[in-house]
Amino acid sequence: MVSNLGNSASVQKERPPFAALLLNVNSYDIAIACDVKFSPDLTAGLWLRDFVPDPENFDWDDGNRHKNLKHGLSCKEVESLFRQDHYIFTGRIIEPAHTEWRGLILGQGDRGRAVTLIFPRRGEKLRPISCRPMREGERRFYEASIQAKE
Repeated sequence: MVSNLGNSASVQKERPPFAALLLNVNSYDIAIACDVKFSPDLTAGLWLRDFVPDPENFDWDDGNRHKNLKHGLSCKEVESLFRQDHYIFTGRIIEPAHTEWRGLILGQGDRGRAVTLIFPRRGEKLRPISCRPMREGERRFYEASIQAKE
């Protein structure tokens, strides 16, 4: 299903249990909520729409496991973000600049914690670089986006 949310296109999966709200938002739409700027990325949004959150589809190592644990998030909880009813893909991070493509997702894990996930795609795997609690502006944007879809 494709619909509009302000200036942003959204794609929602129809098949459970991997239903997700994927938004390609203009950088302006979320710049107020976050300290980073984004660029819409329909290719990544379509890839995420079809992404299956099985453990073998994530790229984990000691570095990203430890970084997420310092925020109180296990690998399982990070992976559970993709098994929830909704998550928001804000797009490609363009500021701050990185040598590798990075995306940002806002959502909730199995424990109901509102989290922000920063990730690159490595082949067909998703590599969680950092998953942390949402900042206040991110939370407001996430909640408003979810309410607009209901």
